[in-house]
Amino acid sequence: MIGAFDMQLTQKLAKEYKKASKKRKGEMLTEYCLLTEVSRNTSSKRFCKEIRDVYPEPISGFTPESCLKLPNTGNAVLEISLIVSIRR
Repeated sequence: MIGAFDMQLTQKLAKEYKKASKKRKGEMLTEYCLLTEVSRNTSSKRFCKEIRDVYPEPISGFTPESCLKLPNTGNAVLEISLIVSIRR
């Protein structure tokens, strides 16, 4: 189970880890492992999970309408607005 210290340290270093070079990430993992006494694999997973949960990247070009596959009819705009309003 993650302790309070481990969680605070993970949260504090996650943003830096995301932007770091491969070499710096390795150094950060080593330091984190020494402080928390967990394996490199576990520490890497913790950083990735924290980054995914706290600093998500938007999907480029994604809109709800872009996921819809509608038949080619003259009322496509009406159908999209109908489907979007149903989803809300």
